[in-house]
Parts: sequence; C-alpha cells; structure tokens
Amino acid sequence: MATGPFEVGAFIRTEPVLPKPNAPLYLGAFTMVRGSSRWSTVERKPGLTISGQLLQATSEGTLRITSADSDAPL
Repeated sequence: MATGPFEVGAFIRTEPVLPKPNAPLYLGAFTMVRGSSRWSTVERKPGLTISGQLLQATSEGTLRITSADSDAPL
C-alpha cells in the first residue's frame, strides 16, 4: 500500500509534431475481474493493466435543447 496502483507511467506525444506530450500511459501489475459490476474487484491471477488517456482534448460542435422532454428526438 506504499505505492499507487500504477507503478510505471510515461507521457507521450500521439503525433511527433505536437509541442508537448498529450497522453499519459500507466502500467500496473494487476487486472480487474471480467464481468464484475464493481471496478474495484482485483483478479487473483497474475496480470498486467495498461491504461491511457488524452490530455487537453478539444472538440467543437453545437448542442441545441429542443424540448424539456429528455426522450424527445434531436
């Protein structure tokens, strides 16, 4: 319990032209139980988990609310 769940981490560029890294990768010596409804169920068998995410992701678009009914078509 002295370390976090991911022992190895790296910051990478997803494209060489980017001025700075935009994605972290993490590696941990555990796996989660398949089909478990809880994300906190660690599998007893040896395994490896690799996790990644995008930083500073941007998106452009438009959202228009057409009705107070959440089931109304867009």
